[in-house]
Amino acid sequence: HTAAGIDPPRIGKEAIRKWLTQYAAQSLEQLKNSRWRVLSYSESDTQLFVEGVEDNEMPNGTRVAIPYAGVYEFRDNLICGGRDYFDRGLSVRLKDGETVPDFVEQLNSRPAFGTRS
Repeated sequence: HTAAGIDPPRIGKEAIRKWLTQYAAQSLEQLKNSRWRVLSYSESDTQLFVEGVEDNEMPNGTRVAIPYAGVYEFRDNLICGGRDYFDRGLSVRLKDGETVPDFVEQLNSRPAFGTRS
């Protein structure tokens, strides 16, 4: 699930490869600066959970900062499943020029994983 709760899952290597290829091409064309920050994580033997903010600057200067969460499943040290969660409505509003809300700025100001405050 590249957008769990919004889009149906992509199942199989070919479906994932196609999506990753399209996403990479779109991202390279659309994003001037992109910063994915992991704010916290939790792991078990078979899963990794991450929380963070994806903060992008579009070529026209519009800033899009979206909180996200992701769950990734592993089998034999390979990713075998995953789900990403974010607010598409907020994403659309920010791309349309709305200012990043204060609550997102506050979340984004937290130290990223691996940094010290």
